Amino acid sequence: MSTDENAGPITSGCPSCRPFVTIHSETGEISFNPEYYLTGHFSKFIDRGAWRIHSSNVESTDNIRNVAFLNPDGSKVMVVLNNSDIRIWNG
Repeated sequence: MSTDENAGPITSGCPSCRPFVTIHSETGEISFNPEYYLTGHFSKFIDRGAWRIHSSNVESTDNIRNVAFLNPDGSKVMVVLNNSDIRIWNG
């Protein structure tokens, strides 16, 4: 969940994964990475005890990835990543 400014220590599980926070060894300063804010944004909708009910797991040809959860109260949550060059804006 955190690494130093040199992305260490590196584990064999995911050597290219970025941490949620970076702790600078000289100053002790903490930097919050985009993953920290992204997880905070959607995790408030996924309740404790939720079940994952769907996941695209791999990038599709249209570069849309998703994961869906069923909360204990019966509500459903889907998180979608549009990793394509196509942007839709109706604002």
